[in-house]
Amino acid sequence: MRKEEKRVWDSYLTKFSAKMEGGLLNNLKEEMSIKSRIVEKHYMKLMENIGIRGGDIKCTLIDTFAYSIFDKYNWKLRDKGESPSKEYRRFKKTINKIEDYFDEDLLYYAIKDECNELSNINRAEIERIITSMSQFANAIKNIKNIELINFANELKNYIIFNTSKDLPEKIYRVKSQYYGALLMMNIKDNTTAIEALKTSILCLPIGEQQIANMYTYLLIVILNTWNISGRSIVYAPLDHGVAEVLLSLGLTDKKIENMEYESNGYKAYKIICDTLFPEEPSKMMVARAVAERWCYQRKIKICDECWLNKLCPKEY
Repeated sequence: MRKEEKRVWDSYLTKFSAKMEGGLLNNLKEEMSIKSRIVEKHYMKLMENIGIRGGDIKCTLIDTFAYSIFDKYNWKLRDKGESPSKEYRRFKKTINKIEDYFDEDLLYYAIKDECNELSNINRAEIERIITSMSQFANAIKNIKNIELINFANELKNYIIFNTSKDLPEKIYRVKSQYYGALLMMNIKDNTTAIEALKTSILCLPIGEQQIANMYTYLLIVILNTWNISGRSIVYAPLDHGVAEVLLSLGLTDKKIENMEYESNGYKAYKIICDTLFPEEPSKMMVARAVAERWCYQRKIKICDECWLNKLCPKEY
């Protein structure tokens, strides 16, 4: 085991390691696998309700990206009695077609004047959102073949050669590691294509782990955009609610706070997902469903109703 990997295990995963060696997680794996089907059906219905499921493929690609950005604010919106889907519907009253994403003034209006709660985020962050949406839409407009490997290659080339020059120096310093990683990628199969999609999103001003993972989860698992069977690199987004559930289940030694793509906390999360669900780590989306319904952002957790109650040691 490499020194860096050992550091991740020692910092976050000593309990997880002991439980795996003792065979104490088999029932949890089985229950989460069963409940993952319910979660997938929920998101299929959600995509249909907000108008993303079906229709023109390029519209699906950009609209799913837009929704994934809205989903980044899931917990803030829920705290205000809102949801990403409600805010997305308001946004779509103004943004009706792919060409609307090219107009940054229109995007600003759609967020600032149409949305209830997202309109309250600071101007600098709204500008990062609309720049990212506009850049992504322009990339999709210029892509000729949306077959996964070709799409990932064309998106990669567009991001590298057309977006970095527009980034403020302060943002580019943060994003330069992702541009470097994307430049070095050899996209030759579905696995490397999916990783390139995520890295392309990380390069954008608003891009981060939650958005990149939600985007690929929705496109590949929920919408089945490319009809591929290999899902071993598709992950559920890691957020504070998921981190709370992982801690409660005794899967981490401490709550994951740093969720950036290259952080040790995110690496620990991926190890948990890959170990429990090596063929489909996105089944960890069940943890998010548990967080939303019963576990996170509540004065009192509703443990008695939780899917995982009997399997949870409640180590929070």
